[in-house]
Amino acid sequence: MLIAVAAAILVLYSDLHLGMLKPLRQGLAMVLYPIEQLLMLPRDAVIWFGGYASVISDVVDRKTVVEKKEIENAERLLQTEQLRLENDALRSLLELRKEIKHKTIAAEISHETRDAFSNRIVIDRGSQHGVASGHPVINAQGVVGQVVRVSPITAEVALLTDPALNVPVNLPRSGIRTLVSGSGDGQQVELKYLNINAEVEVGDVLVTSGLDGLYPSGLPVVKVNRVERAGSGQFPKITSIPVATIGTLQHVLVILIDQELIPPAPRELDRPIPKPRSQTTR
Repeated sequence: MLIAVAAAILVLYSDLHLGMLKPLRQGLAMVLYPIEQLLMLPRDAVIWFGGYASVISDVVDRKTVVEKKEIENAERLLQTEQLRLENDALRSLLELRKEIKHKTIAAEISHETRDAFSNRIVIDRGSQHGVASGHPVINAQGVVGQVVRVSPITAEVALLTDPALNVPVNLPRSGIRTLVSGSGDGQQVELKYLNINAEVEVGDVLVTSGLDGLYPSGLPVVKVNRVERAGSGQFPKITSIPVATIGTLQHVLVILIDQELIPPAPRELDRPIPKPRSQTTR
């Protein structure tokens, strides 16, 4: 042991002052370096996977934030677009009001009635605002319908597709006069009592004739979408769709016709105005 201790001290002294073991250490380092790197691989792999997982988590978090911002921006854009459309509709109503000789009042659609046998809506204007049964209802697109029931603050409007409503119209292209009547399906409107040889084509737009004394003449009413030529001695079957689509309506214009000029209202259903639904119909 003493000899080993003395030898170790001698080697340490020689290496410290003479550098005799430096080549040996360099050689051993070169031999052991690959082994050292191989032994460090598990540690490096753990560090790499940890960093990769951190990057993935950061990317997922950023993606979530970006998607949330996109949804918020989309909602704001949709609200902006809805406000723009409403403003455009209101401007159109204001321009239309200037062309109407009678007094008018703007109203907003509150909801659609629940009655499956009629096509009607309820507006937020009633007898307190001057609205009465029989008043025609229009918008910038054309004829919407006619008021059939009123309460102090609301009114029920029969749409063109309601089977109780009939509106006299004519075709400007040929001057043909006829009567439009709702089919009750919420979409189609029928043209009644047309001449057998009437020249009506798909795409023709019929306008109010003004013969009823209610609707101003020249307002778009319906657009022909199907023409079925009948046999000899039979009237042709012509169906059309309203120009003013209720699905895109929000504001309408009620024409306050003098009561003396209003003919008998359309067929009435003896029922109160239904309560609004939970969501407003747009």
